[in-house]
Amino acid sequence: MHRRGLAAGERWVIEGGYPEVVEVALPLAQLAVLLDLPRRVTLPRLLLRPLRRRDRDRGDLPRGLRHVVDRDNLSWAWHWPVRERSGALEALAAHAAEGGETAVLRSAAEVRRWLAAAARGGERS
Repeated sequence: MHRRGLAAGERWVIEGGYPEVVEVALPLAQLAVLLDLPRRVTLPRLLLRPLRRRDRDRGDLPRGLRHVVDRDNLSWAWHWPVRERSGALEALAAHAAEGGETAVLRSAAEVRRWLAAAARGGERS
């Protein structure tokens, strides 16, 4: 798929942090949310994901393809805070400076509160 086609529709959600996708999608986004969760949260979730049914049957993977935890996944997740976090925060700051709405959520409790506010149609930030 051509990268620009990812964000061509009226409504869309993109999960993940591939720089080549973010550079195309972020300027088009009304809202950008960064889940900046600690390793103690992300690593166990990454390891357990293939075992959880709701994650095995994810609609974002082609039929028959399963999520696999491998050395590359673990290495990326472990090093993200040091190698990628600052760039992600800078991209969000630039997006906010251009008038985009942003949120950085740093705990599961913050995520729950933010989602509850969004469901009520209230202030999400």
